[in-house]
Parts: sequence; C-alpha cells; structure tokens
Amino acid sequence: MSGAEFGAAAIGGGFALAAAGYQAISGFAARHEAVNFQQVEATKRYIAEFEEAHRRGEVSKDDWMRFRTICETARDAEKVYEDSIEEYKETTMLNPFKKLNIKRKVRKCKKALKQSNRLLRLHHDLLCSVPGLYMAVKGHIY
Repeated sequence: MSGAEFGAAAIGGGFALAAAGYQAISGFAARHEAVNFQQVEATKRYIAEFEEAHRRGEVSKDDWMRFRTICETARDAEKVYEDSIEEYKETTMLNPFKKLNIKRKVRKCKKALKQSNRLLRLHHDLLCSVPGLYMAVKGHIY
C-alpha cells in the first residue's frame, strides 16, 4: 500500500469513526429527549386529573397543598433534566471526559424526574382512583 493509499484509508477511517461517534451522541440525546417528553406528558395528565378532582371537591385542602408541593418538585426536576440534555448536546466531542460526566448527570436527572413523577402518580392514584378515598388516607404520610 502506498503512502497516499494509506493516508486516504486513515482519513476515511477517521471520518467513519467520527460519524459513528456523532450518531451515538445524537442517539443518546434523542432517547433522553423522548423520555423527557413522556415524563412531561405524564406530569401534565396527573396534574389535570388531580385539579379536576379538586374542583369536584374530592380532595381535602391538606392533600391539595401536598399535591401542589409535589407538582413543584416534579416541574423543577423536568427543568433540570431538560437543561442537562441541552448541556450534553452543547458539549463538544473533543472533551470526552466532560461529555462522560454530563452523560452521568443526564442519567441522574432522568432518575430524579422519574422518582418525582412516581411520587406524583402515587399521590394522584391514592386520591383520585377511588372517589372519597382521601378520607381513608387523610393525615397519613405515604
């Protein structure tokens, strides 16, 4: 193989490697954006259903206030997760250690969002699934 052929092969291989790296990075961000969208939609649904139950008078004032606090936590987690995804996308591949650290951060933020939505869903399900159930759990922390 001549020097020119070797050089061309090396350059071609470098471009292929860079393209594969870009695709992997894009896939990671796209997957997390899809998860974020699903979590946001779930949060919206729980909030709308709980607000409707509150309007119908099926939720005590204490449960409503607790729900509002949980909603704020969920909304904050959504924002932090979304910001971490953007930070990941904006970080150059030329800094792989920073990229890896941000990737870990994105995963931690995803976990925090899922946990806050799980708590929101639990509170929602306990109080909205069966009308009047809030009477049975009133005063208990779950």
